[in-house]
Amino acid sequence: MGRVRTKTVKKAAKVMIEKYYTRLTNDFETNKRKGPVRGISIKLQEEERERRDNYVPEVSAIHADDTIPVDQDTFDMLQSIGYSTLDRLRVEGR
Repeated sequence: MGRVRTKTVKKAAKVMIEKYYTRLTNDFETNKRKGPVRGISIKLQEEERERRDNYVPEVSAIHADDTIPVDQDTFDMLQSIGYSTLDRLRVEGR
């Protein structure tokens, strides 16, 4: 056998994923039998993923107006480390 050319293999794999992305499954045997399909660009996928990762919500979950329900044991633990003065804590009964 000849030398494996990593760059060539990676390039071919990228082209295959772009070309057949919508029809690929986790099963190798099924993927072997699939025919050509209009592909989706890897670059478009990466841009979409980046857009979702860079999303910043309007209101932080930390600054939400809701109260935080905790049980008595949790409240006691928070009290022992000095966090019992948090305004949003609400102790719920058992």
